[in-house]
Amino acid sequence: MTRDSQRVCIVGGGVAGLSAAHELAERGFAVTVFERNAIAGGKARSMRVPSGDGQPPLPGEHGFRFFPGFYQHLPDTLRRIPTRSGRTVHDSLVPVRAMMFALTQRPPLSLPTALPRSWREVKMVLAFFRGVGEMGLTIDDFIFYLIKIWRVLTSCEARRMAELEPVSWWDYVEADSRTQVFRDLLVVGVTRNLVAAKADLANARTVGQVGIQFLRDLLIPGRTADQILDGPTNQVWIDPWIAHLESMKVAFEPGWELTGIGFDAAGRRIREVTLRKGDETRTADADHFLFALPVEVMDRVLDGHPELENAAPDLAGIETLAGEVAWMNGIQFYLTAETPICPGHVNYLDSPWALTSICHSQFWPSYPAHTFGDGTVKTVLSVDISAWDGIGGNGKEAWDCPADEVAAEVWTQLKRALNHGEPILRDDMLHSARPWFIDEDITARVRKDGSQALPPDMHARRTHEKAVANRTGEPDLLTNAEPLLVNVENSWRHRPEATTSIPNLFLASDYVRTHTNLATMEAANEAARRAVNGILDAARSPAPRCWVAPFPEPFGWLRAIDEKKFAQGEAWEDPILGNAGLTIAGRLTAFTLKAIAAVFFMPKVLLLFGLLATAGFVAIGLAFDTVWSVLAGAAHAVVGGPPPPPRTAAAVSVFWFGLYAITFGLSLHLLPSAALKKLGFPRQEGPWMTVLGSMPVIIGTLYITGALFGLPAFFWAIVFGRVGVFLLCLRLGGFLVVAALPDLVGALWTAVALCPTPEAGFVLVLGLLNVIGAVAFRLFPRGARERLGFPEAAGNWLPLTSALLGFWGAYDMLAAVAGYRPLMWATALGHAIFGTAFVAAAAAHRRRMHVWRPTLVGLAYWATAVALALTLSHM
Repeated sequence: MTRDSQRVCIVGGGVAGLSAAHELAERGFAVTVFERNAIAGGKARSMRVPSGDGQPPLPGEHGFRFFPGFYQHLPDTLRRIPTRSGRTVHDSLVPVRAMMFALTQRPPLSLPTALPRSWREVKMVLAFFRGVGEMGLTIDDFIFYLIKIWRVLTSCEARRMAELEPVSWWDYVEADSRTQVFRDLLVVGVTRNLVAAKADLANARTVGQVGIQFLRDLLIPGRTADQILDGPTNQVWIDPWIAHLESMKVAFEPGWELTGIGFDAAGRRIREVTLRKGDETRTADADHFLFALPVEVMDRVLDGHPELENAAPDLAGIETLAGEVAWMNGIQFYLTAETPICPGHVNYLDSPWALTSICHSQFWPSYPAHTFGDGTVKTVLSVDISAWDGIGGNGKEAWDCPADEVAAEVWTQLKRALNHGEPILRDDMLHSARPWFIDEDITARVRKDGSQALPPDMHARRTHEKAVANRTGEPDLLTNAEPLLVNVENSWRHRPEATTSIPNLFLASDYVRTHTNLATMEAANEAARRAVNGILDAARSPAPRCWVAPFPEPFGWLRAIDEKKFAQGEAWEDPILGNAGLTIAGRLTAFTLKAIAAVFFMPKVLLLFGLLATAGFVAIGLAFDTVWSVLAGAAHAVVGGPPPPPRTAAAVSVFWFGLYAITFGLSLHLLPSAALKKLGFPRQEGPWMTVLGSMPVIIGTLYITGALFGLPAFFWAIVFGRVGVFLLCLRLGGFLVVAALPDLVGALWTAVALCPTPEAGFVLVLGLLNVIGAVAFRLFPRGARERLGFPEAAGNWLPLTSALLGFWGAYDMLAAVAGYRPLMWATALGHAIFGTAFVAAAAAHRRRMHVWRPTLVGLAYWATAVALALTLSHM
């Protein structure tokens, strides 16, 4: 094989075209790349923005670049691109340590892009979970999302294609029936950077598979979910790439646009292509032709050459794909102040135009401020606009605004989301001469000659949309030369393979079928590898084929099981109780994080007071015998009568919680108003604080007095009184529930101590818990009962369920007090039957997500039945 006999003409110098040229040149092919723009890189390119006579250009971008951690084909190529410094382009990738979610109504929240590696990142995670909880994201939302991802993960590829490809991500996660914060954060938020904010259009197979990879990057130690380049894209990547390709004898021809194709219908081969550069026209022939063009451009090529589609029917779907694109283009703001905002990407969740941004310049150590423009630009804030059809604060869609109005509205939306308290963005930060630059692909829809620049199908769609909205008088001002493909429902069947039915025509672009299955630089690189492999096969080349591989996913053995079930026509089933495991793990994780966050973010005075009180309790515990004897002797001396009774377990429990009550009462006098507000008390000054603060002190004094004189009847009254306090605080909610937990623990401790045997104490605790559940069930708001699996509409079932639980609890308590062994065995049997009923009900309604809550309740009843049976068997 010689270079002259194996020539390849590549039309399109974006990531796909350059990747193909790279692979072919390494295998000895003679390659020529024709690119319409003067700068290579396609949608990945950066642009040099003029800033004044004799001044260095400012960096501009089509849109900010980011390299998710799950990319595998593109990094392999980057490792093979040398730079002048002796490194490779891959060495220019730097990890991004955080991502931020900004909202107009509250301060932004940040999250690490990898497992926390420092206390600062741990605090970031705690603040994030606390913040999303305050926003209204529930543990149920979080678990529901994980279960949906679990279903994708455990479904075989054939099932994903049959059941997830035809469904939008929005419908798959049932977004319409979930909370607004669930939609903003988990549905739209996590997909915005990936599919141009079209979560309601992108299919569940595409988003689900990418979601799996994103979670792997977040959870696997040593990985990161996000990386970016340490300089402007062309300077650190594209320019070294072109230089390396030219060193391998690749001919790069910028400025040439494809205008015609010479096709030999009889031989079913392309003979040549015609290209134009200004007024100059030329033809290029080759053995193989590789079109690395965007889908909408390829659609126009096929419209002008129907003979290609006649010869290759597999190209027919491109016309459909061309209408399935969305805009995701960038605008850069040049600021004269250091404004990092976040060490990573910022997602503006409720911005009308679906904005995302990053302060690029903070990651560019080799490109300081004096290398840009007049040297006063300190921050390059790069913003992507993903919803050009959204209604902004100016009452207009982005693509119906002139460029200066787009810039003004984007700047306003950024300030609304970021400026909480001390302003982060100010108008005086904008560079006076060059405040912004908008992607040069965003151009006038009407050409200078008056012809329509918008593709006919899109123009018709826009005209219809405006007519429906009664906005026909508004002009269409902008068009997009390079929109982004969205993998809508059932789009896979329209996407062609890289090797076409025309023997010497190959395709390399992000719309080609790939494992990546998403319009990204990774997909473009993989498509190029597939096209090169097709060329190698057509040329019968002995050169090694390009490496192409699917994304790695865990639990392959579960997908293998599902593959057999799918082949037999069986529906997907949750394997090995995965949903239950996710529910338990998710709840434990969320509860732990919420508890740590509650402690960490509670007022420092409240936390300090709690620590001092704990230290005081420990000190008293160390000298407990002395304290008890002194107090008991003093009480006997004052009151008189017979000597004090010996200490009992019940008396000790009452003594300790009397001490707690006194401490809590004193705290209401000593804590500042901010801490009291956390506990649910009003800030206003008034006599209520003196009265309310004195009551726990009085009650605690009574507890201690009763403990010192050993009054069993009084102890039983204390048990039910403290249970009542806990139920009252449960109704009030907030931090009061935490403050009342010792009341419940103290009541159970005292009740167990009053029983004649430990076994009876166990049964008594179960009875008390059932009684508490009976009362609490009536106190729960209706939404809470629904989350437990019960219907929202209240009816006779509610008082009946509460009465049955109360009756059962009373039965347990009587059995414990009587110490009658057969009755306690019946209690164990009752718990087992009740647990079985809950699990059976969950299994009967397994199609509904909330059945796992009754399952957990059932398992808890079973656990108590087993524990009680084991205890009774040793009596």
